[in-house]
Amino acid sequence: MSYFNKLLQACFVLTVAGLLSPAEASPSMSTGAITSQPVGHYEFCQRHSAECQPVKAMPPLHLTPDNWKTMVSVNSAVNVEIDQRSDMEVWGHEDYWEYPYKGAGDCDDLVLEKRKRLMDIGLPASNLLITVVRDERGDGHAVLTVRTDRGDFILDNMKPKILRWDETPYSYLKRQSTDHAGRWVDIDGSGSPAIAAREVDRGTAVPATTARRNIIDLFRNR
Repeated sequence: MSYFNKLLQACFVLTVAGLLSPAEASPSMSTGAITSQPVGHYEFCQRHSAECQPVKAMPPLHLTPDNWKTMVSVNSAVNVEIDQRSDMEVWGHEDYWEYPYKGAGDCDDLVLEKRKRLMDIGLPASNLLITVVRDERGDGHAVLTVRTDRGDFILDNMKPKILRWDETPYSYLKRQSTDHAGRWVDIDGSGSPAIAAREVDRGTAVPATTARRNIIDLFRNR
């Protein structure tokens, strides 16, 4: 193993070990009841019914350096390879979810592609969940949630780095069910802890998420 690889693995071990303090449970989203399926995804399922069937509910993915490297590679590749354009520009009408076979697409199209590539590599469908959020401007946005034993991580076309869900600036609305790719469930709570953290008095100590991020940047997305 090269010196760089040893250093990378050491950083990974130290980072994931420090991601969670004793008082902080594994930061995974809390989901609720079955909810409405996004129209774009419903129409996608009408065209690709085999991809919207019950799936085997698996335990969260064990997060290893190799799994992390795969997540980073797929996220970066899709963000770079696919020209990010609106549905109207690519498909001729709004809210059309489809694999970006034309080489262009918006957030939901890129999410579909990332999910497909990770499934093709062997990651379980139950740990790769399309998720609908509201961004900083209040606009609807789609991201891919990867469920791991270290929490839920977000693959996003608007952010170059993979972040844990509670480190993003989004309000989380709904996501695919872990046992049925064509069903969706509510996400409990009004938003990620990162949103609430921004309301804290600026004179207080640096939030724990910021301190963690400084360490995480040593190995993330390289």
